[in-house]
Amino acid sequence: MRTNHPKNGFTLIELLVVIAIIAILASLLFTALSGSRQKSNQAYSLNNLKQWGAALNRSLGEHNNEFPTTGEQGGAMKLEDVNAWFNRLPRYMDEKPLSHEDYKKQPPRPGDRSVWINPAIGKAEGNKYIEPPARFLFCYAMNPYLGHTNVSEDEKTSEAVTERMNRVESPMATVFMSEKGDDKPNIDPKLIKAYFGSGNILGDKKNGAHFLFCDGHVELKKREEFDPEFMEISAENPSSMDNVNLNKHFTFVPYVGATKPAE
Repeated sequence: MRTNHPKNGFTLIELLVVIAIIAILASLLFTALSGSRQKSNQAYSLNNLKQWGAALNRSLGEHNNEFPTTGEQGGAMKLEDVNAWFNRLPRYMDEKPLSHEDYKKQPPRPGDRSVWINPAIGKAEGNKYIEPPARFLFCYAMNPYLGHTNVSEDEKTSEAVTERMNRVESPMATVFMSEKGDDKPNIDPKLIKAYFGSGNILGDKKNGAHFLFCDGHVELKKREEFDPEFMEISAENPSSMDNVNLNKHFTFVPYVGATKPAE
């Protein structure tokens, strides 16, 4: 008498179906985790900029209402500039200035949980800018229209040029600082790395970066809103760097006719 035994194992088709389901679930999980991570990074970086804004507000009362400088001179960082934002503002957050000896040995790096670092910047990308004391990674940078250094033609003398807060025509629309992502302490809209979005950080017009405005609030702006090369310029929406026709919603220029920093 023959007995029918049940089959052991799975058929090839059944295995392929299971593998396909696992792949789909893994893809959905990765997408969810990626979105959650980006939102967490956004919140952290936004909070960092708010802290820099609070430090600026506190410092203005002790510095005749004048903005700090960018700490950039002749295309290079001037680390020992005591009035540079990265040296003047940190003490109002109980942080050391960037010129401190400790930072020459252990500079702010990607992965650090600090006001210096945007967590969206990867270690491999960020570390290539770090060669203290000559170079540091600047995850945040200052608007040069508010404070810069003019260098004479023979490069023998220099003069700090800073604006006062009470001269800013529209504090709610005028940028003080933004996310950046290189070794320059001042803002060039074309070089701002917009980490928040799914496209290229330098080329996707829908990717966003955070901006700290002179009134202290922080906003996420898409590249098409802040980069003159991507903006739709019109009479109602002039360039954010036009010092003749101010953009009343978003601008780097504090008032009509403000001197454009040397490039």
